[in-house]
Amino acid sequence: MKKAIAFALVLALLLSLSACVPGVNNVINTNTNNSSNTAVQNDVNTLAGTYRIVVWCPVDAAYLIVKQIADFNASNGHGIIIEATVENKTVEEAGASFPAELSEAPDLFVFSQADLSALVRSGAVDALSETAAKNVRDSSDANAAAAAGIGESIYAYPLTSDGGYVMYYNKSVIPESDTDSLEKLLADCAEAEQSFSMMAGTARGLVSFFFGTGCVSAFETDEDGNVTGINDTFNSAGGMAAAKALYALVSSEYFKSSDNPSSLVSQSAAVISDMGALMEAREVLGEDLGVADLPSFAAGGASFHMGSFSGCKLLGVKHQEDARAANVLGQLAQFLAEYDRQMERFKTLGWGPSNLKAQGTDAVKSNAAVAALAEQNRYAVLEGQTNAQWWEAAQKLASDIADSDGSDEALQEALDSYTDSLNSLLATEETETETESESETAE
Repeated sequence: MKKAIAFALVLALLLSLSACVPGVNNVINTNTNNSSNTAVQNDVNTLAGTYRIVVWCPVDAAYLIVKQIADFNASNGHGIIIEATVENKTVEEAGASFPAELSEAPDLFVFSQADLSALVRSGAVDALSETAAKNVRDSSDANAAAAAGIGESIYAYPLTSDGGYVMYYNKSVIPESDTDSLEKLLADCAEAEQSFSMMAGTARGLVSFFFGTGCVSAFETDEDGNVTGINDTFNSAGGMAAAKALYALVSSEYFKSSDNPSSLVSQSAAVISDMGALMEAREVLGEDLGVADLPSFAAGGASFHMGSFSGCKLLGVKHQEDARAANVLGQLAQFLAEYDRQMERFKTLGWGPSNLKAQGTDAVKSNAAVAALAEQNRYAVLEGQTNAQWWEAAQKLASDIADSDGSDEALQEALDSYTDSLNSLLATEETETETESESETAE
């Protein structure tokens, strides 16, 4: 119902912006063509003309994307007119459902950096020019620039640096001085008979402890995005310490686990979740809302700060056979990724900017959630080109730890099973890479 209402609002707003014809399946078609302007520009610019494209983006951003494309039409100075059909796709759906047949794929799409490798391998996106790549590196924070590239090449335009986790807490229950200690947080929750919530039973919750104790798990890829190996130290002394700490948390009677922690805001004194939970937390807690980076936890007589994955929303441009279209779409993508558009999305949608100039503004720096995420990113690992099987293996490890009796033997068995899964994963990747190479040779 919320999605339908949001979409209806988008359409209503668009009617005041341009002539819009809503289609089916949550599709917005915009036509901002000014034929007289185009006719004049055609005489002086080889890029002038009308370009009909398909754009995928999250539903909450649809209105702004349409509005910003209209701004591009009005300001590009080259007689370029973009007619965009905007279809609603989450950043996760964009990568997972990207068509194998490029003729059926969107021309521009907002996606997660975790899907970049697959898009590069399939030929769906091309490396940016040296000039465009330099602009991405110069204007974006280091994590965002890294997220948009593989090897020495940049393949997409960073839009945000807000993919990560923070802690929302009830200030009437938890003193700010206790927010850096998981043990103190649990004690406060116990006293108030409220819960501490996070995705502890998932891969994302698992890494909070394993990254916290210094473990790593990172895929190694070649220039084409093919997996060549994995550097993983989960099955180690640090991994055992993390497993014990995770087991201690899930064993607490005041702990609640959920794949969607934001749904537990009203039941919890503290919730670890993504930036998408901010609006819900504000509605539930009002003036009592506090936001902080993740806490530290005790393990093996030492204290470790919880780690996390960080991530970015990227804007991809589909491979174009027509050089003029490729040039125009590159200009549009760069326009949508620039400072002014990122600030507009930050103010309207709360998207945390990747643009360095935007990050330095008072408006961004004074936002409690963005500031907390920036602090947490000191302990975060950029979510790279992780294989789907890795998520399954990490999910199983989290479940095995939670379902065990907490003994060293049981936890070691869980870690060994995880290692076996990784070995199987690498064997599968090697076979697939060899098969692809043989197919290319045959062709």
